[in-house]
Amino acid sequence: LWDHGPVLDFGSQVVLLGYDECARALRDPRLLSMDAGVQDVLRPGWREHAAWRGLTRIMLFRNSPDHERMRRFFAPLLTAGRVAAMRPIVEQSARADVEHLAALIARSGAAGEPVDLMPELAFRHPMNVLGELLGIPEADRAGFRVPVGALAVAYEPTTELDDLGPADAAMDRMDRYLEALVASRRGAPA
Repeated sequence: LWDHGPVLDFGSQVVLLGYDECARALRDPRLLSMDAGVQDVLRPGWREHAAWRGLTRIMLFRNSPDHERMRRFFAPLLTAGRVAAMRPIVEQSARADVEHLAALIARSGAAGEPVDLMPELAFRHPMNVLGELLGIPEADRAGFRVPVGALAVAYEPTTELDDLGPADAAMDRMDRYLEALVASRRGAPA
């Protein structure tokens, strides 16, 4: 892609590869996130899909003033000091996840069976770190792989609304899980 330059224009889509180009785009008020108002114009019928309703609730899919309100809420959690304080959690998770992968390779790989790096490390490690930070019980974390994978389709700009059935079911499943977890934490903070 870099052979074609830092900005690739595909007509209906533009891909930015350069840091400077991305930084300018992120600060340009004329460029909007795919919030509910933009979705109403570009994807009529999106509100019938749990996946898109869920995505438009997060900061990434919000425009002013909601984006700034959410950003102010999260900013104290992402200072250099707070991120540095997370280092032991990330390192401990990385050690455990690499040990898990090594044991799996020793067991399955030695027997000639394939070992898939995506679920065993590329998904597992960030899920374990996020799980620690959000208080998701370790036993529940592996169960996020299927719904997160199904939801990833909703992020693709080429996904048609008719193809969102699995993503909608995944969002409903995750909503139910997280609502129950929040209720549980309210009853017994941890």
